[in-house]
Amino acid sequence: ALAHSIDRDTKCATINQGTQVAGYTMLPPGFPAYKGEELKQYQEYDVEKAQALLAEAGYPEGKDANGKQLEVTIVHTGRSADFEYIMQQWQDNLGIKVNYEVVEGGVWSTRRAEHTMQIFWGCYEYDYIDPSNMLTSLWRSVNEKGSPRHSYLNPEFDALLDAAAVEQDAAKRIDIFMQAEKILVEDVAAVFIKHNLIFQIWHPYLVGIPADKNGNV
Repeated sequence: ALAHSIDRDTKCATINQGTQVAGYTMLPPGFPAYKGEELKQYQEYDVEKAQALLAEAGYPEGKDANGKQLEVTIVHTGRSADFEYIMQQWQDNLGIKVNYEVVEGGVWSTRRAEHTMQIFWGCYEYDYIDPSNMLTSLWRSVNEKGSPRHSYLNPEFDALLDAAAVEQDAAKRIDIFMQAEKILVEDVAAVFIKHNLIFQIWHPYLVGIPADKNGNV
């Protein structure tokens, strides 16, 4: 319900002034194994579906059978226009109460490692251009609590990542990662929000530097 209630396209166009694109997957556009357009359906903006899912979970219009309002708490290290927008979307579209807790960075990191935050804002940047860096390193579970960073546990997802780790055929390996991310997105292990766009400014005398297949130098 939370994933379907956020209008990412409007947020990226207004709040971030076109410097980002709406995200529906962990892997960003242009990254190996990216299948964002095919996976968008699992987290696309659909208020009616979000409301129906919330009602199915026992909270029609954000309230339980006794009329008590559902509350969720999101944790970040500071105030954020992105988070303010998400709070408004959840409250307006789902009728739930959203608490915003601000903590110091070290406290945030400790609580993330201990899996004690109900919802938190996590921003990640890849270290190297391979799906394992964004999927295996961040999401593969290491114990019954999930991964070192996220409270997500799915044996089928883990098995696919293990298979990709030993697959020597490049095309087959990428396909395995695609299968794994489909599970991650469909399970709504996270509500994926946005991806940054790359902007470059060059002096006019710098010429002859070839761009990659995505146009980046």
